Amino acid sequence: MLCSAISLLMRGFKGRGVLLTKEVAVPFPSITLDVTSDGSASQDELDKVAEETSKFCAISKLFEAAGTKITVNWAKA
Repeated sequence: MLCSAISLLMRGFKGRGVLLTKEVAVPFPSITLDVTSDGSASQDELDKVAEETSKFCAISKLFEAAGTKITVNWAKA
Protein backbone atom coordinates (compact mmCIF):
# COMPACT_ATOMS: atom_id res chain seq x y z
CA MET A 1 0.00 0.00 0.00
CA LEU A 2 1.35 3.37 -1.01
CA CYS A 3 -0.43 5.52 1.57
CA SER A 4 -3.11 5.25 4.20
CA ALA A 5 -3.54 8.79 5.50
CA ILE A 6 -4.68 11.82 3.54
CA SER A 7 -5.80 15.10 5.03
CA LEU A 8 -7.42 17.93 3.15
CA LEU A 9 -7.48 21.58 4.22
CA MET A 10 -9.59 24.05 2.28
CA ARG A 11 -8.66 27.62 3.12
CA GLY A 12 -10.78 30.66 2.50
CA PHE A 13 -13.95 28.76 1.60
CA LYS A 14 -16.48 31.18 0.16
CA GLY A 15 -19.61 30.02 2.00
CA ARG A 16 -21.77 32.80 0.56
CA GLY A 17 -22.26 30.75 -2.59
CA VAL A 18 -23.38 27.67 -0.68
CA LEU A 19 -25.78 29.77 1.40
CA LEU A 20 -27.14 31.31 -1.83
CA THR A 21 -26.47 34.82 -0.54
CA LYS A 22 -23.94 35.86 -3.18
CA GLU A 23 -22.50 34.36 -6.33
CA VAL A 24 -18.78 33.62 -6.00
CA ALA A 25 -16.30 33.05 -8.84
CA VAL A 26 -13.99 30.67 -6.94
CA PRO A 27 -15.60 28.90 -3.95
CA PHE A 28 -12.29 27.30 -2.91
CA PRO A 29 -9.44 29.82 -3.41
CA SER A 30 -6.84 27.34 -2.11
CA ILE A 31 -6.62 23.70 -1.09
CA THR A 32 -3.76 22.07 0.80
CA LEU A 33 -3.61 18.28 0.64
CA ASP A 34 -1.24 16.41 2.95
CA VAL A 35 -0.56 12.82 1.87
CA THR A 36 1.33 10.67 4.37
CA SER A 37 2.60 7.25 3.32
CA ASP A 38 3.23 4.50 5.82
CA GLY A 39 3.79 1.99 3.03
CA SER A 40 7.02 0.63 1.60
CA ALA A 41 7.52 3.40 -0.98
CA SER A 42 10.63 5.54 -0.60
CA GLN A 43 10.44 9.34 -0.65
CA ASP A 44 11.83 9.28 -4.21
CA GLU A 45 9.04 6.90 -5.24
CA LEU A 46 6.47 9.13 -3.54
CA ASP A 47 7.86 12.12 -5.41
CA LYS A 48 7.37 10.26 -8.72
CA VAL A 49 3.80 9.33 -7.79
CA ALA A 50 3.15 12.97 -6.85
CA GLU A 51 4.47 14.14 -10.21
CA GLU A 52 2.32 11.67 -12.15
CA THR A 53 -0.75 12.36 -10.03
CA SER A 54 -0.50 16.09 -10.67
CA LYS A 55 -0.51 15.40 -14.42
CA PHE A 56 -3.50 13.08 -14.54
CA CYS A 57 -5.77 13.70 -11.53
CA ALA A 58 -9.14 14.77 -12.92
CA ILE A 59 -10.26 16.36 -9.64
CA SER A 60 -7.10 18.48 -9.39
CA LYS A 61 -7.50 19.57 -12.99
CA LEU A 62 -11.11 20.56 -12.32
CA PHE A 63 -10.21 22.67 -9.26
CA GLU A 64 -7.24 24.29 -11.05
CA ALA A 65 -9.40 25.17 -14.07
CA ALA A 66 -11.82 26.86 -11.66
CA GLY A 67 -9.02 29.04 -10.29
CA THR A 68 -8.18 27.14 -7.10
CA LYS A 69 -4.53 27.05 -5.99
CA ILE A 70 -3.69 23.46 -4.98
CA THR A 71 -0.75 22.57 -2.77
CA VAL A 72 -0.02 18.87 -2.28
CA ASN A 73 2.57 17.67 0.26
CA TRP A 74 3.70 14.04 0.01
CA ALA A 75 5.69 12.61 2.92
CA LYS A 76 6.73 9.38 4.58
CA ALA A 77 5.06 8.66 7.92
